Amino acid sequence: MSVDRTEGRRANHRAFRPTLQGRLEPRLLLAKGGLPGQIFLANPSLGFAYEHNNPPHIKDAPPTHLTNPLKPHFAADTGQNGQKVRIFMNGGVWDITLSEYAPAIEAGGTAAEAASSSSATVPAHTQAAGTVRAYPMGNGEVGIIVDGSTALTDLTINQVAFPGRQGYAHSFAYAYAARPRILNIGAIDVTSGVIGAIEGFHTAVLSGPISVNGTTTVDRIALDAINPGASINVGGTLNTLDVYNGINLTGNGSITVGGNLNLMNVGQSVDLSNGSSITVDGTLALLPQPAKGTGTGSNILTLNQSSLSGTLTTTTGIPNVAAYIQGSLNVGTGSKFTVKHGIEAGSILFVGGNVTGGTGLYVSIPGLNPNPPATSYLIPPVTPPAVPENFVVTGTYNP
Repeated sequence: MSVDRTEGRRANHRAFRPTLQGRLEPRLLLAKGGLPGQIFLANPSLGFAYEHNNPPHIKDAPPTHLTNPLKPHFAADTGQNGQKVRIFMNGGVWDITLSEYAPAIEAGGTAAEAASSSSATVPAHTQAAGTVRAYPMGNGEVGIIVDGSTALTDLTINQVAFPGRQGYAHSFAYAYAARPRILNIGAIDVTSGVIGAIEGFHTAVLSGPISVNGTTTVDRIALDAINPGASINVGGTLNTLDVYNGINLTGNGSITVGGNLNLMNVGQSVDLSNGSSITVDGTLALLPQPAKGTGTGSNILTLNQSSLSGTLTTTTGIPNVAAYIQGSLNVGTGSKFTVKHGIEAGSILFVGGNVTGGTGLYVSIPGLNPNPPATSYLIPPVTPPAVPENFVVTGTYNP
């Protein structure tokens, strides 16, 4: 005998039934006590939020430098038998690693392409040569020593993500929010004199010396910025120098390349003052370079022809760039930008802003001086304030 399915059931006293007067059951889970949210919006510092525990932070979870307000400290842990060192510095964490370097992979290719390319005849998988050490130098700087590296060794500097802990997913990581993202490098000493690349394009600023004294080609040096006190010495050719922000050298700071410098990219300005210098003993832009990592290649003007071609009135067609300085180029009294063998034909030094102190820009005359003396020549042909050949400025030129 069929009966109604609700027949005989007791009343469901747990049912949620809103009343006409709008008296709904309370939703306490979404309510938070403490100061109104507008107070925190008006005082956005992490310290203010940490003091009032809003949002709630991790409690009693070691190590303390991951949970408490940042405190100066330094620690280094070695890994991979000396091919990796993890740096804990002022609340930030970075991995400094040696790995196999293949320029074709750096330029966006595959391991197989790298193995078959003329620039990197290497197996698809090999272990990098060398070891790396790191030491505190004071003033928030780190010194790095690379031993036993070869032309296929890549030194990379990468920020490490905040280590998550089980059970703390809903605790706000104050230390992570305030972590520095840039490691301040006080020195890099490549004792073998040979290395394939040094890469910290978004992660490392240089305020001391980089020394790679051998004559073997270095494919790439990439840094976030080059600050006062820095110097770079490469004994051979440097294919690409990438600087994400700017170069600011003073007090005899220098960038010296013993061979050719094939491409220089600077995201902001180049400022040379108080006897500082950039010196290339060979040719600027002898061999065009592909884009590497997130940096741009020698063909940057071709890729942006529609927006930049109007500024290239001193050249025929769209040339390769020897140096692409997106900001200004300022050469102070006593400072020099010297290229002893000149800019390769068909390439230009492109400056997106103004150029000041043009009398410190020296380049030998291409073709006329294949073996120039130690004293170089002013960029030809110069009739101030005209902009010289192989030199394009979108702002003003003030020699």
